[in-house]
Amino acid sequence: MDKIKKTTRFLNNHINRLLSLSVLGFILPLLLLSGFGLYAIVTQGYTLYFVLILLLSSLLVAIPRWILHKNHNQQTAYIEDESLVDPSPDWSQAERRIWEELNASISQKLQQNSEWLALKDHGLALALEVAQAYGKQELDFTVPEGLTMLEEISRRYRTVLNEHIPAIDKISISQAKRLYDFHDKYGTAAKETYKYGMLAWRALRMTNPIAGLASEIRGKLLGSMSDQALASVQSNAKRALLQEVVKVGIDLYSGRFVIEQSQVGNSKVHQQDETRLAIPTEPVRVCLVGQVSVGKSSLINALLKNMSAEQDALPSTHTVGVYPCIIEGEEPLRLIDMAGLDGSDRALENAFKEITQSDLVLWVLKANQPSRQLDIALQQRLDAFYADKKNISRKKPQIIGVLNQVDKLKPIHLWAPPYDLCDLTNTKVKNINDALAFNCSTLGLDNIYPLALAEDKPSWGLDSLEAEIQAQYEHAIQVQLNRRRTDSQLAAGFKGQTKRLFKASKTVATLGLYKNS
Repeated sequence: MDKIKKTTRFLNNHINRLLSLSVLGFILPLLLLSGFGLYAIVTQGYTLYFVLILLLSSLLVAIPRWILHKNHNQQTAYIEDESLVDPSPDWSQAERRIWEELNASISQKLQQNSEWLALKDHGLALALEVAQAYGKQELDFTVPEGLTMLEEISRRYRTVLNEHIPAIDKISISQAKRLYDFHDKYGTAAKETYKYGMLAWRALRMTNPIAGLASEIRGKLLGSMSDQALASVQSNAKRALLQEVVKVGIDLYSGRFVIEQSQVGNSKVHQQDETRLAIPTEPVRVCLVGQVSVGKSSLINALLKNMSAEQDALPSTHTVGVYPCIIEGEEPLRLIDMAGLDGSDRALENAFKEITQSDLVLWVLKANQPSRQLDIALQQRLDAFYADKKNISRKKPQIIGVLNQVDKLKPIHLWAPPYDLCDLTNTKVKNINDALAFNCSTLGLDNIYPLALAEDKPSWGLDSLEAEIQAQYEHAIQVQLNRRRTDSQLAAGFKGQTKRLFKASKTVATLGLYKNS
C-alpha cells in the first residue's frame, strides 16, 4: 500500500509539471493568438460574420449531441422497463395480481437501496410478503420444499443471466473476487492515478487541437451513455433476481412444489368421464350452464351438427351428459350438459361443481327473459370460491356469455340476419345491443355473443361463437393443467404422508424388537 501511495505522489508531481509545461507551451500562445485574432476581427468589421460562425459551429456540436442523447434515453427507458422474468401461464388471476403487486414492491425496495448486498434482505422481505398473500406465516414450508426453492431460484436465475447479460459465461468467480478485492484495497488510489493520467493524456492530445477537440466531444457524447447502459444492465440483473424469488415463492406457497412433474395425473372428473366415454386423451371440458329452457341442449346440437342432446319444452336434463365435439376438425372438446338452474340448492351446487371442474364455460342466457337472480346467485358462489385464499392457486375458467333467442326481441316479426351490431338505425340491432349490455353489466361478463337457433327461422351467431371458443382454447388448456395439478397435489400429499407413516412404523417396530432382544 505504501508503494502505491509513493508511486501515486510521484505521478502527481510529474503530471503537475507536465500540465505546467502544457499551459506555458500551448495554452498561453493560443490565448495570445486568440486575442490578436479578435482584435483583427473587430477592426476589420468581421464581427457579425464571426458571431454567425460561432453559432453555426455550436449548433453542429449541440444538435448531434441532443439527437444521440434523446435516442439513448429512449433505449435506456425501454431497457429499464423491460422485465426479464415473466409470470407463469399456469397461475390464476389472483396469483397474477400478487405478482404485479410484488413487482411494485421490488421497484420500491430497489429505489431505497440498490446495492448488491441489500438484495438478501430484499429477498427475505419479499418471501414474507408472498407468504402473507397466501395467508401463511413466514417460512411456512417444509425442509424439502425449502431446498427445492433455493435450487429453483438458482436454476431460473442462471437461465435469465445467460439469456440477457453479455459475456456472463466468460467471467469466473475467481476473476470477480480478485476485481472486488482490488477495488476494496486500491480503489481510491487507482481512481486518483486514472484521473491524473487522463489529464496528462488530454494535455498531450492538445498538440493537435482539432483532433483533441473531436476526441473530447466524442468522449462526452458516448461516455455517459455507456455508463447508463452498464447501470441499466446491473439494474435489470438485480430486479430479475428478486423477481425469481417472488416467482418461486408463489409456486412454493401455491403447493406446486409438493409434487414432481411426473406425478401430475388425470383429474377425478376425467376418470368419471372415462366411465361414460373412453378416449386416449383428456380434451377440453366445455360446461354449458344457465337457467332452465334457455336452449343449452339446442346449442349443443348446433355445435355437434346433429341431434344428440335431448330437447324438450320442459326441463329434461336430469343428469350430466358428456358429448364429444371437434370444432373445425381441430381441437377436441367435451360439451358438458346438465340440468338448468331452477332455484333449488341442488341445481346450484351441481352447476357450481361442474364449472369449477371445467376448462371453459358457456353461460347461456335467454334474451327475452330479464330475470337474472338465479344466474347472479351462481356468479356470487363462484366469486366467493375463487376469492378464498385456500383456492388462490386455482385458475378460473373463462366464461363466454351466450345471449340466446335474440330473434324473439322486439320487433318480433322482424328477423333478417345477418345484422351489423354497429348499425344503430336498426331497431332490432338497438334492442340486441341493449340486451347484451344489460347482461354484461349484471353478470360482469367480459365476452357475450348474440345467438338465434330457431327451427323455423334463419340461424345467426353460431360462427362467431365457434370462433370465440377456438380463440379461448389455449387458455382452456392452461386451466385444465392447473386443475389436473391441483387434483394430483391432493392425491400425492395423502399418498406421500401414508408412505412416510408406514416407513416410520417399520422403524419403530424394528427398534422395539432390537430392544427386547
